[in-house]
Amino acid sequence: PICRRSQNGADGRIGKDTLSLWEKLLFTRDFHDKYHGLWGRDNFPALFESCGSDEERITNEIKKYLADGFRQERTRGLQSIVAAFLTAHREHILTKAFHWHPWKFKMIYAIYKYEISKEANIRDIMKGKISVEHILPQEWQWDWIEGSCETPGKLTNEERDTWSKDVESFINGIGNLLLLTPGDNTSAGNNHPADKKYVCSGGSYEEHDRNRKEWRSSKKWSNLIRARGEKIFTFMLGKLVDASECPRSS
Repeated sequence: PICRRSQNGADGRIGKDTLSLWEKLLFTRDFHDKYHGLWGRDNFPALFESCGSDEERITNEIKKYLADGFRQERTRGLQSIVAAFLTAHREHILTKAFHWHPWKFKMIYAIYKYEISKEANIRDIMKGKISVEHILPQEWQWDWIEGSCETPGKLTNEERDTWSKDVESFINGIGNLLLLTPGDNTSAGNNHPADKKYVCSGGSYEEHDRNRKEWRSSKKWSNLIRARGEKIFTFMLGKLVDASECPRSS
């Protein structure tokens, strides 16, 4: 409802810049550890009541909440709090984002916005049920590793144990995750990453298609996943969290 309350413009909708602020508030309002054990933590009715219908007033009110959150005694300097929280959990995001409860939905949204920024045709995916795809599938095969070793052949038990721990350390990182429809995810299946082709155009989907051969070597898996993960993390910290435009309220 807040998106339709401005009296500015023919259709009464607020502008993109204000919507961007609203998006950041929804993303950051609870993305921290300051609400632990606190019931009734947010008060959206109070926010809506304070906004009125003038866009400038709506924008200023959202900025106040972006700066200090809904519970100033706990979340004053909200954007800095979220930035610090993300930075503290950076390695976990890069290696375990798929299992980062209860923040997995934040990771999904960050991936979505990252792909939109890279002009991926992903909006239709977000309209229905979203499926999280592992580029390197969780059900990877030993022969993918054995076939790409310098001396192809069977790995020893010690080598398998080392590889298993190594793959486990990055396979659930945010850089290995793509958003697909359930049908497209089923089609991608548990195929080798170098054999996967994605229906979506643009963004990481086309990038993967161009660089599929890079995935043939198992030694490159970690670097490929981490490199994309770093890009998504940097995007999330810079575009969905932004203390610079949210001055502290007095």
